[in-house]
Amino acid sequence: MSEFAVVTANRRKAAAAIDALCRRGIAARHVHAPLTEIQDDDLGEIARSKAEQAKKLVGGPVLVEDGGLYIRALNGFPGAYTAYVLRTIGVEGLLSLLEREERDRGAVLASRVAYADAEGRISVFADESNVLQVARAASRSDAIEGWSSLWRILVPPGETAPYPEIPEPRRRAFDSYRERCSALSSFAEWYRGS
Repeated sequence: MSEFAVVTANRRKAAAAIDALCRRGIAARHVHAPLTEIQDDDLGEIARSKAEQAKKLVGGPVLVEDGGLYIRALNGFPGAYTAYVLRTIGVEGLLSLLEREERDRGAVLASRVAYADAEGRISVFADESNVLQVARAASRSDAIEGWSSLWRILVPPGETAPYPEIPEPRRRAFDSYRERCSALSSFAEWYRGS
């Protein structure tokens, strides 16, 4: 298996992906490039489009990732538009949309990983196993520096506080669970078997 490029403008996202792949014996490198995100409700189509762009840019095999937060009380919003929402109104604005919601603050953090091989064939891998709650207030903790500000408002299962505020051992346990169930993990299993 040859090395491929993880293409994203988000250095932290790339570092997390490359680290997870490396632990599975898969070599990858980061290519820093902003990719145009098509406006579509389907994360898989967005990831597929990014993989096509990345393949043209790099010329060899590439991996891209796209994700979205689907909040039940907001009928799945912001979903595939999460990056735009974070850029415009941020986590505080997102929380303000939930101000009156007392009961159902459940959400799914969904992810799609798209891999384009050397011939340009694209495979998409999905994960929707990250069922979380949205906090009432954003964490002010600087205990972690994640790849997204979303972690300041997401409460893992069984917890009562946002991710940065839970004790380190429980954060590691949650991270381990997320990694085992992730779209990246599904990709890695497929890639090693191909």
